[in-house]
Amino acid sequence: MEIASTKLLKPQNHGSSDPCSSGSHVYNPETPVDPDRYYRLPQIEGLSTEETQVLIALSRHPFGLISFEECAAEARVSPFSAKRAVAKLIQIKLVEYKAVRLFDGRVRDREVISVVWHSPAWREIRPYLATAVLPPLGQSPQIPKKIPPRLGTTFWSGDWRNLDLQAHPTFVAYRILTDGSNDPEALAFLGSLPWWAVQEALDS
Repeated sequence: MEIASTKLLKPQNHGSSDPCSSGSHVYNPETPVDPDRYYRLPQIEGLSTEETQVLIALSRHPFGLISFEECAAEARVSPFSAKRAVAKLIQIKLVEYKAVRLFDGRVRDREVISVVWHSPAWREIRPYLATAVLPPLGQSPQIPKKIPPRLGTTFWSGDWRNLDLQAHPTFVAYRILTDGSNDPEALAFLGSLPWWAVQEALDS
């Protein structure tokens, strides 16, 4: 697959006074990006912007995502676009459905949507996706209300299903840092928590 360029793009909700308001600029992937003001996506031959965003989102979930809705939320696209993108990515063998064993109070097998990690095409484009920055969720991202079931192995003790995540984000961050440090899904979930909660957990 050919990588045409990496572009720095401006979210739609920012004013036209921004120097990138004309659309996009070719951007050096090594340069840091302010994720609250810009996002950066590689242009991959044969993939639309939405398909690229879905592939980036899946690449950041080593154990896969359970539904199109999860893919949509992580990729910042609509569920319909996510479903269509997954179908295309499966067709070109970058993504697959596979069965995994999950623990959410009980062990069970679930089918998830996952990157085909051994695919030669994936290995070719992986370095470009690693430096991508997805569009921001918004100026005030909503903290999830509950801990997702896929993190049950980290929150194996106590009544974690009824834990109010919005009221106790620091506790959740602390548990992930102490009991989930070997779980890439748990570590990725830290990005859903307020920065100050993670900092307090690190300082405790």
